[in-house]
Amino acid sequence: MIPAAFEGDDMPIREQQLASWTKRSSDHEEAKCERAARMIRQALARHSGMEARGYRIIPQGSYHNNTNVRLESDVDLCVVFDDVAATDFTYADGETFESLRLTRAGRDYQQDRDMVEEALRSTFQRNMTPGNKAFDVHSNEGTRVDADVVAAWGFNGYSKQAGVMSIEEGIAFWTRDGRRIVNFPEQHHEKGKGKNIRTGRAYKRATRILKRLRYQMLAEKVGAADGVSSFLLECAMYNVPDWYFAQLTWGQAMDIAIQYMIDEIQAGRAEEWVEVSEKKWLFKPTYSTPSNWQSQQLLDFLVDAAEYLEA
Repeated sequence: MIPAAFEGDDMPIREQQLASWTKRSSDHEEAKCERAARMIRQALARHSGMEARGYRIIPQGSYHNNTNVRLESDVDLCVVFDDVAATDFTYADGETFESLRLTRAGRDYQQDRDMVEEALRSTFQRNMTPGNKAFDVHSNEGTRVDADVVAAWGFNGYSKQAGVMSIEEGIAFWTRDGRRIVNFPEQHHEKGKGKNIRTGRAYKRATRILKRLRYQMLAEKVGAADGVSSFLLECAMYNVPDWYFAQLTWGQAMDIAIQYMIDEIQAGRAEEWVEVSEKKWLFKPTYSTPSNWQSQQLLDFLVDAAEYLEA
C-alpha cells in the first residue's frame, strides 16, 4: 500500500503532480456517465423486440472498472443475448457440436445487432452512429457523455485437459468487417478489483497516472504515446507484481513499475502476460484470434515515458 507521502506545502512538484493524477474523473463527469447509461438502458427497454428477447446489459470499459480519467469519461455497455452463444473448440481438440450434442444457433448475429440499432435509433435518432464494433451514441452538451454500445452473444470456450472438459464463459461479437472478438468483461472487472484490494488501491491509481501521463505526452507531442490504448496500459500494469506498488511515493512506484515492464518486454517474458480477465493472452493469440496489441509498441511508449518522468 502506498501512503500519502509528502502531504502539504513541502510536497515536491513531481510528486504533487503524480498524486493529482491518481484521482478519478470529477463527480460532475461521473454523474454524466450514470445519466448516459440510464438513458441507453431505457431506450433498449422501450423497444418491443428487445422486451420479448432475453438479454442483459454488462457495463465494461474504464468507467465501470474505475480506471477512467477525464479525457476518457465515456460509457461502454455490452448488450448480451444469452439465449444463444458463440462456441469455440480451439482448446478441446477433436470435439465438435455433434460430439458434445450441442444445438447450433437458429438465427444470425446480424439480426440481433440490427435490433439493438433499432432500439437505439428510436431514442437517439441522429445522435447515434454505427461503428465497426459498437454503436456510438453521441453526447448532448452538458447533459451526458458519449457512449459505446456493443451487441453481443454469450461465448462458450471449451477446453479439455486429461480428458476433463471445462468451459470459459464470456461474450463474443463480430465486427462489420467480419472479425470475431471474444472478451471477458465480468472477469476483467472482478480480477481488477481483486488486484486493487491486494495493493491497497494502488493498482488503479497507478493505472490512472500512466493514462494521464500518456495524454500529457500526446498534448506535448512527446515520444511514442500515439496509438497506445488505455486498455493496453491497464493490462500492462496488471502484470506488474503486487509488491511493486508498496513504495513510499508515487514517483518511486511509477519508476519501478515502468522499469519492470521495460525489463520484462526486453527479456521476452512479457509474451506470458495476460489481459486483466486472465482469460486471454495480452500479446499472443487466444481462441485462434490474434492479439490486438504489440509488445514493441508498448515498449517504445514506456521508454519514452520513463525519460519524460526523469526530465
